[in-house]
Amino acid sequence: MKDYMILIFPEGSPEKHQPEQGGNDNISDIGRYLEKLSLQGHLKEAQPFDPGAVTIRGSQGDFEVTSIPPNEVDSAGYYIITAENMQEAVNIAKNDPRFNQGKWRMEIRSVMQIEGIDDEAAIIDNSLE
Repeated sequence: MKDYMILIFPEGSPEKHQPEQGGNDNISDIGRYLEKLSLQGHLKEAQPFDPGAVTIRGSQGDFEVTSIPPNEVDSAGYYIITAENMQEAVNIAKNDPRFNQGKWRMEIRSVMQIEGIDDEAAIIDNSLE
């Protein structure tokens, strides 16, 4: 099994897809979908994004930080899933109930597994405690 990140994007106005705006009429359907993925062993993580964002661009200490207003943010959240291959990841994403409530776009990325990265992250995380 391989890990895949699914980035979730509403098509059209981002505000109409925000739960607090009433845009996510079938949030319980999404919850059931995620629970099913979890029980099947496919779901590792799923979270929505807060409205608004920041971008950072630059190099070598010369950076530009730009705020993105909540009404201009185009991504809604993400899933990290496990699947045998990209086709299975696509099939999992196609079953998301969001597609029953309007136009959505999902970007599926294969997550590279590089030896030692998780070990370094654990060392850093433990040193912060």
